[in-house]
Amino acid sequence: MITPENAHQGVNIAVHMWILFVFLSVFFFTFISKTEKRAIRSELTDIIKKETPIVLSNLDKAVGDYIQWNKINYTAEKIKSRYKGKDPLIDQHNNKLLKTVIIICGVVLLIIIGVITYFTVYKKYDIGLKEIIAENLVITVLVGIVEAVFFLHIALKFVPVTTTDLMTDLIDRTEYKINKQLS
Repeated sequence: MITPENAHQGVNIAVHMWILFVFLSVFFFTFISKTEKRAIRSELTDIIKKETPIVLSNLDKAVGDYIQWNKINYTAEKIKSRYKGKDPLIDQHNNKLLKTVIIICGVVLLIIIGVITYFTVYKKYDIGLKEIIAENLVITVLVGIVEAVFFLHIALKFVPVTTTDLMTDLIDRTEYKINKQLS
């Protein structure tokens, strides 16, 4: 048999998990995703600006007679115009992800409300709902501060991919494609 104390504890845990999930979802979609996008763009732009002229110059020196630069420029312009703006498939995927998060939050909230209603109305238990809400608000604020400090001062300053890794991949793929074309 579930006692009022068990119901209190179960609802408290469920509410805490729901608030944490909502907080992390909102924080991710409003802050982390945008910050991550800017950081990746910035890193790639810096690397491309620094290294591409060197790679192209070395390619031109190595196989200049074989490379038709006018065709490469034409192809590059077509690629740039094709990828201007947002990618509809990525937008569609991210919108679907956001809708999934909203549905999960809504369904879990309805379940929690149903459980609270069951214990307070049907079973007539005093589960300490005011204490649950107050405790979870305090915990959420404190955890939110800790997470914000962590992301702002640690996670955002972490560099996941080095310039060396990106340039090695770029050069390897370029060499592969040129050798394939020359064969």
